[in-house]
Amino acid sequence: MIFTKKIHEREIREIFQYWLERRPPNGVPDRGSIDPRTIPYKYLPSLFLYEAEPEGRFRCKLIGTDITRILGRDETGQYLDEMLDPAVAKERSKLFKQAVASGRPVYYRYRAVTARGDRRLFARILLPVASAGDKADHVFGMVRYGSVEHRSERLQPLATENGLSEVVTATDEDMTIPMADSAAK
Repeated sequence: MIFTKKIHEREIREIFQYWLERRPPNGVPDRGSIDPRTIPYKYLPSLFLYEAEPEGRFRCKLIGTDITRILGRDETGQYLDEMLDPAVAKERSKLFKQAVASGRPVYYRYRAVTARGDRRLFARILLPVASAGDKADHVFGMVRYGSVEHRSERLQPLATENGLSEVVTATDEDMTIPMADSAAK
């Protein structure tokens, strides 16, 4: 199970497990099965939900309070490509599209600069869900931010030009085997 071993954050592994438990055989969970009352309260501020629109854009339907606080703005109702620097918007939209089209979770890490100019390592899992039927049309997930990097620190380069590192997509095996033993790092 390569996917879960690549996820560094325990909370993100647990949200993946939550998604797996709601996933029907050979499909994606129904959006209605993602119920905030069944998610540990401490995770709610780090969750998000985007809707895939017919023209290929993603509109933010829900954004957690921790995300809003760290970014310094509420992005509810905005499009993903409007929120990001144009230099990275295309690549990030591609990952969201991949999750929806494949019905498979995608995990990635990168550096983000907040509205205050802080640099932070950022990890995100994209979990496809369906509003009707078995075809994904939303992306549910979690974001975890690392600590603020000091401006005086020399940044270690990440794996690619666009700042993405450790982009991993779940395999069939990752989506069928319980994570109980794989959650350990």
